[in-house]
Amino acid sequence: MQVGTPYNLPFSPTTVVFGQSPTIVLGQNGDGIATNGTDAVNGPVVASFSLTSGSVNWSYQGTAGDTLSIIQATVDGGVTINDSNTGVIQLSSTGSPELRRAGRQKVHGSIAIAGVSSALQGAVPLDLSDWISTASGSASLIWSPNGSNNIPTLLAQTVYPMAKGNAQGQSISPFCRRQTSNCVLAPQSDSTFSNPFVPGVQTREVIYELFTLQNGALAPIVGNSQTKITVTEENSTNPNTKICDWLTPLGKCQSLGTYPDDYIVGNTGNFTVEQIFAIDRCQSQVFWPTDGFNSQGFPIQTWYGALSQNAIVTTNWATIQQNSPNMQAGATCSQGCSSIQANGTK
Repeated sequence: MQVGTPYNLPFSPTTVVFGQSPTIVLGQNGDGIATNGTDAVNGPVVASFSLTSGSVNWSYQGTAGDTLSIIQATVDGGVTINDSNTGVIQLSSTGSPELRRAGRQKVHGSIAIAGVSSALQGAVPLDLSDWISTASGSASLIWSPNGSNNIPTLLAQTVYPMAKGNAQGQSISPFCRRQTSNCVLAPQSDSTFSNPFVPGVQTREVIYELFTLQNGALAPIVGNSQTKITVTEENSTNPNTKICDWLTPLGKCQSLGTYPDDYIVGNTGNFTVEQIFAIDRCQSQVFWPTDGFNSQGFPIQTWYGALSQNAIVTTNWATIQQNSPNMQAGATCSQGCSSIQANGTK
């Protein structure tokens, strides 16, 4: 049975090597983004096209002899690609190479160039802010795009934003990127205690867990040990406080399945910092409960989600303030959620 009208992909290599096939991902705007990888005569092409009609939105052509590969469709509507000759290129939502800054590792500072970063040649994103390369013969951490380069590290909010899909490379989307998953985060436990290493200072420990949001109800996800949760932090009011920014060592601000976060001032003083959580490198909502009453006057809790939150941390207390929570889409949670509110009250 024919489901739709067949159409040709927007490139036509002169010759095709045995086993060669195009790479296709799904972009932020719902269009397909594909590349033929190599074309020794005309040069390889990366193109965006309509999934329904095949009409081409834009195309980018490399040099004959080069190999183009798609790294990821990004949340800004563009796509990150790698050119085997010149390095990583960020294409905008219209297919144009964007102005980026190369090389946090450059001794004499960054150089503004149009889209290309030779320092990232052959590299792939390892997590939200760190890229890894084997160009030197062994795996090495070489780049933090969230810093001076600003290549987007958040994936397109689609079911197939990157080639090979999940962490096992099985050419399927990570669990939380599938349409039926609708993964979000909510506190599983929330406790405050005296820090044994810093007398007189309170620590608030929140353990964020993966939940699926279905029909207005939160339910914990069982068997989520391969799902990566990452947090990035910015706009700290205290420059002496260590936060989860692009300078953070690899692995320090990520966890699998759950994410434990200790809010503590340490010896640097009070601070406020904005937090953004990502699940499998896609920005995700964090849900917190709010006390209220139902139509019969009985007390209830309703959970509301927001894409970012501020952590306000002092010596005696830590409180969370959601940024623009969606108050029109409250959820229930019958199991697995902490009942403590974002401001720390029970």
